[in-house]
Amino acid sequence: MSGTVIAAGLGLLTNWLTGKQKKAKAKTDVEVKKIQRDETWEVAALKKPGKMLRFVSYSMFGLPMIISVVWPEQGAKIWANLDLVPDWYLTTFISINGAVWGIAELKQPLAAIAGRVKRG
Repeated sequence: MSGTVIAAGLGLLTNWLTGKQKKAKAKTDVEVKKIQRDETWEVAALKKPGKMLRFVSYSMFGLPMIISVVWPEQGAKIWANLDLVPDWYLTTFISINGAVWGIAELKQPLAAIAGRVKRG
């Protein structure tokens, strides 16, 4: 009789532990899928070009020239005003803009080079 009670108790304990393990594994699987989904989104965000950033930065360089052609009086004012900007500011601005464009354009080639280097 006591052997049957012990066996039943061990059976209950085994079932309880098995249930806990399955529950923990299911929770871990959900967390892993969530992390993978988040990584997929982040990678996609890094790969796609920032269209708004490109539009704004290109407009900053292109609009003065277009305005000068279409509306010469205002274009002359723009170029005269640009002469008032300190050289250090222009240099910094151009460097930052170049870095933004350069990094955006070099992400894919650099990733390919890094992949080839890792493969040996």
